[in-house]
Formats: sequence, C-alpha cells, structure tokens
Amino acid sequence: MKEVALRHTHMRKVGGVAVVAPKGSLVGGDETEELRQLLSDLAESGNRCLVVNFKFVEFITSIALGVFAQANATYRNRNGEIAVCHLDTKVNNIFVVTKLIFLFDHHDTEEQAIAALAGREGGCPDGA
Repeated sequence: MKEVALRHTHMRKVGGVAVVAPKGSLVGGDETEELRQLLSDLAESGNRCLVVNFKFVEFITSIALGVFAQANATYRNRNGEIAVCHLDTKVNNIFVVTKLIFLFDHHDTEEQAIAALAGREGGCPDGA
C-alpha cells in the first residue's frame, strides 16, 4: 500500500511512515468510518509509524476523536507511534480541551512529524 486516495482521506507512504490526510469535517459519518478502517488496516498490516495531517480538516467531533484515541492505543500496544501535524486553532483547541494533545507527538509541518517518527528508537520499518 504505497498510496491510497479514498473519498474523504488520502494516504501515502514516506519510507516506513504512513501519512494519512483526512479532509473536510469528521463528524461521525461515513468519513469517520472510512478513516477508522484505514487506521485499523494500517496497524494490522504492521505499520508502526503514522502521521495524521490535519491540514484539510475543518471540524472534528468526539466520535472522530475516539477513533484517534483508539488508533493511538492500538499503535502503542504494537510498539508504534502516531504524530499529528497542521492542527489549526480550532482543531488544536479541541485536542487541548479533551487532553488528547498529550497522547500525540504534534508538529507544525508534515515534514517535521515524519522526521520525528523516522528518528525514533527502533525506527520505522519500510515493510509495513
């Protein structure tokens, strides 16, 4: 799985890092289920390094936040890590108020997030 363009989400691989870029509003409908399934598939395939780029996310609800919290638990249980980037003020505030900001390594840019994960102990294997 090198690059996937779904209806509401785009995913590509940069080395061993999967980069997922949801778009629009994540309000608990088909878009959130599509994202949940993609994150689950990535984890099940053995991916251990994931960047979620929020650059194109306009709004996020508690249902979608739950998807990210669950993905975080799954990745941590598999010795993986998720980093987030491009949190605009609105989305960042939601992460801060819910305290989810403390679960994820967060960066201003996608490039910074990828570099941080690639440099983590154990690295990011290319195979998954």
